[in-house]
Amino acid sequence: MQTSRSTLLTRARRDARALRLRLLGIAAILGMAVGMYVGVNSAIQALHGTQDTYYRALRMADAEVRFVPDDLANVPDFSGIPGVQAWEARLTAPGQLVLPDGEIFPTAVVAQPLPAAGINEVEVNEGTPLDPAQPDAVLLDRNFASSHGVAVGDRLTLRMGNAEYALTVRGIGVSPEYLIAPASPSFFVPVKGSMAVVWAPIRMVADRLGFTLVNSAVFRLTPEAAADPQVLQALSQRAEGTLGVQEALPRSENLGHMFLDVDLGAFSVFVPAVIVVFLLTALTVGFFLIYRWVQAQRQTLGLLLALGYGRWRLLAAQLYPLALIAGAALLIAIPVSVAVLADFALTFANTVGLPSPRLAIDPTAALHGVFGLMAAVAAMAAWPLASVLRLSPAAAIRNGASSDRDGARWRTRLLHGLRHRPLVVYPVRNVIRTLHIGAMTTAAVALAIGVSISYFIAIGSFNTAIVKNFEDDRWSVSVDFLLPVWQDELGRFRDTPGVRRIEEVLQGPVRLEANGRVQPVTVTGYDPDNTLRRPTLLRGTLPGGGDNAIALEHKTARALGVEVGAPVRLVSEDRRFEVRVAAIYSGVVPNLAYAPLERVRGWLDMPEQLTGILLDLPDPSAETLRHLKRQPLVGGVTPKSLTVDQVKKTSSEEVEIIYVAAAFSIIVCVIILIASGTFTVGERREQYTTLRTIGFADRTVGTLVLIELLLLGVLGAALAPAVGYAIASYLLSTLSAAWFQVDPHVGWFDILLPTIPLLTLLPLSALPPIRSVVRVPLVTALKQRNYG
Repeated sequence: MQTSRSTLLTRARRDARALRLRLLGIAAILGMAVGMYVGVNSAIQALHGTQDTYYRALRMADAEVRFVPDDLANVPDFSGIPGVQAWEARLTAPGQLVLPDGEIFPTAVVAQPLPAAGINEVEVNEGTPLDPAQPDAVLLDRNFASSHGVAVGDRLTLRMGNAEYALTVRGIGVSPEYLIAPASPSFFVPVKGSMAVVWAPIRMVADRLGFTLVNSAVFRLTPEAAADPQVLQALSQRAEGTLGVQEALPRSENLGHMFLDVDLGAFSVFVPAVIVVFLLTALTVGFFLIYRWVQAQRQTLGLLLALGYGRWRLLAAQLYPLALIAGAALLIAIPVSVAVLADFALTFANTVGLPSPRLAIDPTAALHGVFGLMAAVAAMAAWPLASVLRLSPAAAIRNGASSDRDGARWRTRLLHGLRHRPLVVYPVRNVIRTLHIGAMTTAAVALAIGVSISYFIAIGSFNTAIVKNFEDDRWSVSVDFLLPVWQDELGRFRDTPGVRRIEEVLQGPVRLEANGRVQPVTVTGYDPDNTLRRPTLLRGTLPGGGDNAIALEHKTARALGVEVGAPVRLVSEDRRFEVRVAAIYSGVVPNLAYAPLERVRGWLDMPEQLTGILLDLPDPSAETLRHLKRQPLVGGVTPKSLTVDQVKKTSSEEVEIIYVAAAFSIIVCVIILIASGTFTVGERREQYTTLRTIGFADRTVGTLVLIELLLLGVLGAALAPAVGYAIASYLLSTLSAAWFQVDPHVGWFDILLPTIPLLTLLPLSALPPIRSVVRVPLVTALKQRNYG
C-alpha cells in the first residue's frame, strides 16, 4: 500500500512538473480574483474605519437641531430629555474668506462657546487650540490650509453678511463634522480646498452684536437614543417651544457622512459586483482548464484503474496538483490584495480630502478569500475528476473525447468547400472533431474578453451619465448667497458681461412624511415655464406652476416608500402642507427635491427672496468669476465645469480598479488560449507527428496550430461584445440603484480597446503549443510509434 501510494504521488509530482505552466495559469487567474476581492473590501473597511475613528476620538455629534438665529438666552435646556448626554448651542454661518493675494473662497464659520461641551471637537494638527481671550484668533481646516499654503500666524479677512473680521490663524486642524467639504452648498461634490472651514470663539460675533447669537444645537446621545427617531423628534419639539426650528438632523444627514455613505455605498455595490463577475469568470476558466487537464489524463487514469489502483487513491493523488494551485494562488493573491488596498484607499482619501486611512487587510475579507479560494479549487475539480473516476477502466482507456462525427451534412459540406485550402481545412477539421472542446474554448475566451469589454462600457457609460446629468442643464455658473436677498437686488448680476439669462433659486430645508417615515430634504424652486435645469426623470413629469406637487430623487422616494401620485406631508418649521409626488428623478445630489418656485416660496415663507441664482454664461472667464465673487452677499461661485470634473475625479478610484480588472481579463484570455492550445495540441500530437513524418515542414505544422488557435480566438472575440453588453447592463443597474441612473452606452472604443491587444497577442499564445510539437525529435517519435 505504501509503495502504491508513493508511486501515485511520484506520478502526480511528475505530472505537476510537466503541467507547471498550466497550473500556474490557473493559479494566476484565481489569485488575481481573490486578491482583488480582498483588497477592495479591505479598502472600503479602511475608509469607513477612518471615518469611525475620527467620529469616536473627536466626539461627532449624534444629532443637530437647526433654527432661525436667536439669542442664546432663548434656547431651552435639553439636558432633561432621556438619552441626552451633552449638548451645546453654537452659531454656524456662511461667509467669505479673503486670502492675502485677494482670492475669495466660500467659508463655513463655526462659532462655539468656550470652554466647549466636547462635541464635534477640533483636533489641532499645527498651532494651538482656541482661546476665549483671543476672539479673532481662529482655527482653519487642514484641507484648505494645505491647498492654499496658509500657515499658522497668517492674517486673513472674513466677511459675514455686511461685517468684516480681521483674523489670525491660531491653528490648523480637523473636525469630524468637516472631514470633507463641498465645492458649494448646492452640490453634493467635495472639492478639496474649494471651501474654507473656520472655527472661532463665539465671542468673535457676540462682541459686535452685544448678545450671543446662535442658530444650531448639537447633541451627544446614548447609543440607544441615537438609534431612536423619537428622541430626535423630542429634541425638535423642545426647541419649537421658543425657537423657529428649521430642521432636526441625525448624524447620518451630515454632509461628509452622507457623501461617504453614498459614494462608498455605490462603490461597495458596484466594484464588488465587478469583482464577482471577474471571480465567476476565473471559476469558469479554471473549471475549463482543469477539465481539459483531466480529460488529457483520461487514458492514464483508466490504465491505473485497470492495474488495480483504487479510485480514492487516484483521487487523493490528483489533489497534489490542486494543492499546488491553491498555494500558488494564495501567494499571488497576497501582493495583489495589498496593492489594490493601497491604491484604492489612498487615491480615494486624497481625492476627497479624507485623512489618510490606516492600511490593513480586513481579516473577515481575508478569511472569506481563503475559504472561497479553497471552495473554488474544489468546485472546479470535483466534476471533471468525478466524471473520469465513475468510468470503468475500459471506458476510460477508450478516449471518447476525439470521437469523429464528420458524417453530419453541414460539417461535410464545410470541409468539402475548404478542400483546396489545406492550411485551413485541417484546423477546421480539428475543431469540428472536438466540437465540445472548441465550444468551451470559444465560450471561455468570449467570457473573459467580454468581462473586459463590460468594464470599458461601464466606465464610458458612467462618465457619459455624469456629463449628461449636468450638460442637459443650460446653466453654466451657480451663485450662492450668504443671506437671502430680494429679487430687486439682481440688477448687478444682469450687468455681468456675457450673461444671457438668470434663473432665481430658492432652497430651504423641509421634512417629508409618508407611510410613518420621515425624511429631511432640501427643496429647490425652479421656473416651470423655462427652467435652466433638466433633472433626469425616471417616472412622471415635473410639476407645473399651478401644481401642488413635488419631484423627488429616487433614493428619497424609496426611503419614504412612495411612488408617482402618492401624497406626502411637507413640514417647514411649524407649517404643514399636503402635496403630491409628481415625478421621481435620478440625480447626483441625494435628498434634493424640486418644486415650482412660487410653491417653495409659500412653503418656506420667503416671498420675493432668493438663496442663489443660476447664470446662463457660456465659457465664463476667470476674471468674470472673480467679479461675481466680489459682489455683496455672494458666498460661493461654482462653474458647472468644475462640478463635472470633480465628480469624474471622485469616481477615478472606481475607474482605476476597473482598468486593473480589464488588464487582468486580457491576461486571462491569453492564459486560456495558451492552455487550450497546449492541451489541444497535446491530444493531437500523434497527428502532427504523422504530418511531420510524411514531409510537412515544422513551419507548416506550426502554421496549422496557429490557424486553429486564431480561429477559436476570433470566434470568441466576435461573441465578446454581446457578452460584455449583458454584463455591463448588470453592473450599471447595481450602480443606478445605489447612486444615480446610468444607462449602458457602447462605443467602438469600448470594444476595440480590450479586443485589439488580445488579437495582437494571439500569435504569441500559440508559441508554447507549437514548440511542444516541433521540439519532439522525429527519430524519437518513430521509435515510440508516436504517430497516428
